[in-house]
Amino acid sequence: MKCLNGCGSMENTLYKGAEIDVCSSCLGVWLDETELADIVAAADDRWPPGVVEWALARTEHRVAEPANESEQQLECPSCASALHGVNYQGDSGVIIKTCLRRHGVWLDRGELATLQIVVRHRHFELETA
Repeated sequence: MKCLNGCGSMENTLYKGAEIDVCSSCLGVWLDETELADIVAAADDRWPPGVVEWALARTEHRVAEPANESEQQLECPSCASALHGVNYQGDSGVIIKTCLRRHGVWLDRGELATLQIVVRHRHFELETA
């Protein structure tokens, strides 16, 4: 599979029990929507406090795709339709690029870890509330 950013080939990697495609150059990730939900739901990693603070601050007030990302036209590797920026779970602050035909999602560098942190943080807040 070719990187959606045009960097070259992507490598198939096993991550949290799911096979995902990772670009070794830009570190972007392509995975099926069901794989994303499974990975995020299974997030049990212990993240250093600085990483957690960075991820939460990065997503705190983000509700739309930044202008520089919305200019970037990525295509689904399965059907070649344009990917659309969507705020994961409606209000996570992490904008993922998704195929509207549900073939998969594209995550830029660091977005998979950010999603895991944000969702785990919300889950923890609900448990302690």
